[in-house]
Amino acid sequence: MWAVAGDRRRFGVADERLTAMSPAELHALTARLIRSWHPDLRALHARAAVDETFLVRIRTSPPVPPWPPPERPKPKPAHGTTGSCSGSTAG
Repeated sequence: MWAVAGDRRRFGVADERLTAMSPAELHALTARLIRSWHPDLRALHARAAVDETFLVRIRTSPPVPPWPPPERPKPKPAHGTTGSCSGSTAG
C-alpha cells in the first residue's frame, strides 16, 4: 500500500481533470511526482497494482486563530489556615 498526499496545486493538474483520471493515469502522475524520492519508495510504487490506484480527497478547514484560555478561579485557602507554616517547638 502506498499514498501520495499534498496540496492539490502540487499535482499540477486541474481539480476536474484529477478527479476524472483513470487508475493508470493517476499511477503515472504519481510516478512523475515521486521521481526524486528514494529508489526503494519508487520501487514500491512501481510494484503496485495499477488498476487499484484511486484518488481520495482529504479536505481541511481553514486555520482558525487560537482562542484565549478560560478564566480559572483562584484557589481559596482551606478553612482555618493562615498561610504560614508553624512547627512544634521543644520546650
